[in-house]
Amino acid sequence: AMIKYHPPTPDERGRIWQVMSRQFALAIDGDLIEQLVTLFPAATGRDIKGLTKLVSKYCLYKNVAPDLDAFKRCSIFRGLEMVSVLAG
Repeated sequence: AMIKYHPPTPDERGRIWQVMSRQFALAIDGDLIEQLVTLFPAATGRDIKGLTKLVSKYCLYKNVAPDLDAFKRCSIFRGLEMVSVLAG
């Protein structure tokens, strides 16, 4: 039997963003999580983990708060596709 892979639903992605942001000690609120869910519709759990880890390091190094801009910047290095409407 072939294994069918389904990307996480928006709700599931939201939960993954929450869990990963806690794991990497990123203080992000529900609004930002909703924006991330919308901005990265194709993100898998692995993508989210990788990006959250990178944003955590980036924010620590730059001494900046984890905002949408930090996620956008770091996503370029992870090769994650953004929704062009929000990416502007």
